Amino acid sequence: MPSNRNYAVVPQSPSVGGQPATVLPINKQATNAAVLPCVFPCTAAAEAIITNPAIPTSPLCLAIPSKSIMEGMPFEVLISGMYSQQVASGTMAFSLYSGSSLTPGNNTLIKAIAATTFTGVAPFFVRAQLIGDSTSGKIVGVVKSLVNLTLGAEAAIAAALSVANWGNDPVLQLVFSCTPSGANAGNYVKLYEFAANF
Repeated sequence: MPSNRNYAVVPQSPSVGGQPATVLPINKQATNAAVLPCVFPCTAAAEAIITNPAIPTSPLCLAIPSKSIMEGMPFEVLISGMYSQQVASGTMAFSLYSGSSLTPGNNTLIKAIAATTFTGVAPFFVRAQLIGDSTSGKIVGVVKSLVNLTLGAEAAIAAALSVANWGNDPVLQLVFSCTPSGANAGNYVKLYEFAANF
């Protein structure tokens, strides 16, 4: 697969005069853009969508851009980082969603990564390979993960995503969540990458 990693963040720069806001790449120096790596405290025993450190009241979103090269061709979503789970015999779980809401239930679940029992600090990665087109109006795919030493076997996404028009920009918005099993001030997730590779 060719490597052309796209990092984009939504919410983007503010809209002006009623015009849509523009997608800002999060690996470039721009207002609200240079946000990776980022550290997200997840100190409560509840699922939380990782926020944009430049706009703490908004989620960190990966925007899949409108590019004809991506329609009908497989593309990857790459997420990597490390986490600190400081509750004895506690777990940490992750989920990937389609959407742009800080409320997990307002987004569409793509894949839940099973909770991993571990106390301390450990790396993780999630890789989704997706494909879709305007004719079918769907995006389907598979996800695999490694959280510390727990391998999540490659499996199909939870349900096909409805995407009627690949001309929309962005075509798709993705958010990522973490869920610690217990509350602790030392719980956090550090994201190094949240990118599309196509």
